[in-house]
Amino acid sequence: MSPAPNAPAAASGGVAAAVNREREKGRGMEVTLVVSERCAPHDEVRALLNEALDEAGLGDVEVAETEIRTDEEALPVNCIGSPTIRVNGLDVEYLEREPDERSAGQRYFNSPAGWKKLPDKGLILRAIEQAQANDANE
Repeated sequence: MSPAPNAPAAASGGVAAAVNREREKGRGMEVTLVVSERCAPHDEVRALLNEALDEAGLGDVEVAETEIRTDEEALPVNCIGSPTIRVNGLDVEYLEREPDERSAGQRYFNSPAGWKKLPDKGLILRAIEQAQANDANE
């Protein structure tokens, strides 16, 4: 059965076009946060991540959060250290060149000001822009 001629997807280029428009807006973006119960200020990293998403116009994107306790729990969720933030599966600091190590321990991010327990907001924004560019090229 074909959709009604007035259906929004048909009028605007079909279902595939509608899905592509949603991905371009970031609604198809997958953002994950993995934290260890023993490390990093969780409220601060959540606030930083939400601030970056808001700044990128993606404040409505849902963040999937996982809390881990052990290095064994870090393996299946690909936690490099706490906190680990991923956008469309890529770590915000390393993107495609991610290290093999997995840990529930404290993570430190390299920044112009030295090593910090939280990433700079710019790292998160760069990962969002990269994900949007990758989606546009698909």
